[in-house]
Amino acid sequence: MQRGGVQKIRRSIVTAGAAALALGVVACYPSPQVQGNVVDPDLLSQVKPGALNKDQVQTLIGTPSSVSTFDQNTWYYISKETERWAFFDPTVLNQQVIVVEFDDKNVVKAVHKYGEEDGKDVEMVTRTTPTRGKSLGVLDQLWSTILRQFTTDTGVSARDPFARK
Repeated sequence: MQRGGVQKIRRSIVTAGAAALALGVVACYPSPQVQGNVVDPDLLSQVKPGALNKDQVQTLIGTPSSVSTFDQNTWYYISKETERWAFFDPTVLNQQVIVVEFDDKNVVKAVHKYGEEDGKDVEMVTRTTPTRGKSLGVLDQLWSTILRQFTTDTGVSARDPFARK
């Protein structure tokens, strides 16, 4: 092998190693993510009770993330900022829920701001709800055993003289 060929191979190996190292560093660098509707605090400070109506609030701070199911006069602006290192679970940097309540005339009645510290952990219920039809009773089992004695895999009775063979 010529001397120039060995140098090309070495250069290729060094380049590949440097690229792998750079990718490894980039992969381990924290990646921030923003989910939801982050409201600018300066704009939120302009939303005061009695000052604005629904259209003005929507123009100022944007469309709400959610509107209350039972009361169309309650708007929610929900946001969450997280940071993830490589394959680890994300870390919550900031989480907030802003609730804007309107009166019957669609004018701001109240503004509430909740952070991560206001949240509550909810325990999941591990019970299951029984459903009908999944478990066979004694009579169901007896009836299915009797029926199996007189039918084949095709569903036709084995003793049926008119069955096709």
